[in-house]
Amino acid sequence: MTKGCTYTVITLTVGNNSYAPVIYEFGLYLISSPDAPTIASVTPGNKQATVSFNAPVNDGGRTITSYTVTASPGNITRTGTSSPIAVTGLTNGISYTFTVTATNEIGTSHPSAASNPVTPMPDPAYTASAAVNDAAPIAGMDTTVTLTVYNSDGGIDATFDGTRNVTLSGYAQAPDGSYGGFNDPYHFPSFGHL
Repeated sequence: MTKGCTYTVITLTVGNNSYAPVIYEFGLYLISSPDAPTIASVTPGNKQATVSFNAPVNDGGRTITSYTVTASPGNITRTGTSSPIAVTGLTNGISYTFTVTATNEIGTSHPSAASNPVTPMPDPAYTASAAVNDAAPIAGMDTTVTLTVYNSDGGIDATFDGTRNVTLSGYAQAPDGSYGGFNDPYHFPSFGHL
């Protein structure tokens, strides 16, 4: 018999010296573990990677309840109910490939084909420079400081949202009422890494 086909069975009942056909129709539908998912993309991050994948067309006749992503080397696994799944706990600078399995109530699929290798890396370093709008700012008085944030490649970060931590260095407290240029002994802070 072939999965997915409908079969007809004819039987004869005997009674009162007569024969009456009885027709039964049934379908044959096998249930099994699902087919393997397919990986769509892998995006590396800081000590992690996010794996996006497509569910298998054949779920084995039962609802898929979970997916498991495995990173190699290390056999680090993370499980979720849908795509994407973030795999944390990776080591920056190490190249990883990933596979995905799907699980239903019958069992677990074979692993997907391995992804292309990706390498997690630290978040880019940011630097910043500050400029005051007043030519001769006076200590104790409000002044405006314009902060320009740069990516690690030296380009201006136009998406800076102002929530990163800032390390201040190279400044001193000036007496109230004193004034000077930006780089005078009493000056506004220069900014290190963000």
